[in-house]
Amino acid sequence: MKAERSILVVARRFWPTITDGTLWLQAVIEQWVRAGLKVEVVTNRPVPNWSRKIYFGPVPVHRYEQKSRLGWGQSGYLRKVVEHVQGAAAKFDLLAFVECGAEARSVLTKVPPAVRPPAVVYFDGLPNAVHAVSPSEVCRAADLVVVPHQLAHRRLLALGELETPVIRHSLTAINSVQRDIGSRRRARQVLGGTNQELFLRVSDRLVVCPGELNDTWNIDWLLHQLIPLVESQKHFRLWLLGDGPQRSNYYRRLQDAGLHRHIAMPGTFTDLELVLQAADICVFPSTQHGAAWLIPTCAANGIPMLVADSADNRRVLEDSSMDKAESDVFFSVDDSNASLRERTKQWLEDPSKIERITLQIQQRCGGRADSSAPLDVLWNHLPTTLTQRRSG
Repeated sequence: MKAERSILVVARRFWPTITDGTLWLQAVIEQWVRAGLKVEVVTNRPVPNWSRKIYFGPVPVHRYEQKSRLGWGQSGYLRKVVEHVQGAAAKFDLLAFVECGAEARSVLTKVPPAVRPPAVVYFDGLPNAVHAVSPSEVCRAADLVVVPHQLAHRRLLALGELETPVIRHSLTAINSVQRDIGSRRRARQVLGGTNQELFLRVSDRLVVCPGELNDTWNIDWLLHQLIPLVESQKHFRLWLLGDGPQRSNYYRRLQDAGLHRHIAMPGTFTDLELVLQAADICVFPSTQHGAAWLIPTCAANGIPMLVADSADNRRVLEDSSMDKAESDVFFSVDDSNASLRERTKQWLEDPSKIERITLQIQQRCGGRADSSAPLDVLWNHLPTTLTQRRSG
């Protein structure tokens, strides 16, 4: 065995693209690096003129675009990913796919097991319309499947019989956010000094949606819910982070309503620490996104939040000790009710209840970060024949 274990990660999206999933992967990779592992990443290059190779700290990130000047699209991109894995295979002890996507299917079907490292697939069971491949096909071709929790394990079992070994391992990686009064005041000053749209008065109450500007984050519904409060509450401020193809449409809608000075869309932050320090409360209107890194990070750092009611979001925050009152952090995304508006209005009138619930959640979730070396956990569950193949 090499003295320094190494892992090649393949992901559709990675830093500087910022999503709940990429934030989780960044934190996991930082944890691996601190544990002394050698890590490299292969990913998509969303903008053609971006550099082919960059570094995330000490981690090399190799990027291949989906459509080049030569005209090849996803098939060419996948071919490049396969070729990269083939060429780099001898350097790595483990190959990790963080989605059951087209990249995993292409590599696992086109690179023979004898010439590649053992392959691990991470399966959380969430919808993944971008990749549009059969997750069962990918999991069956892997050497090991990692599920982060019981809910994901049940979703995996629902796909049918699977001979590939499966382990439950959270790969939790949560960043610390300083929330003392001084840190929060400085964060607001820095953000306001950087972007005038983010200037806040001392009396302003800031609600942040730290997601993406697209339909899966339920932004239209969020605006429908909160615009009446923006109009009626003098000190109410709303920031919608992220980017997306509908950003200009949202902005025009706010301009037409004369609200673009009260609802800011500052774009993407590659580091969310300042924003999470500045926020009085975070809101998560998506039932599909947020449970990987954003909601657990808010929970562990005692950041007040209101969360769309879903099985995945409840799993992050809830356990047997959660009392009925704590359910007040959840709201329904049913179009027929105004539950988010009512929850937010109650918080504006009296924040103490949400603050008390936040403290209870923090006490329960604050110790969830897994400080073990995750590669050791994965390696120990691989079949002995595979680990022997990579020894020497």
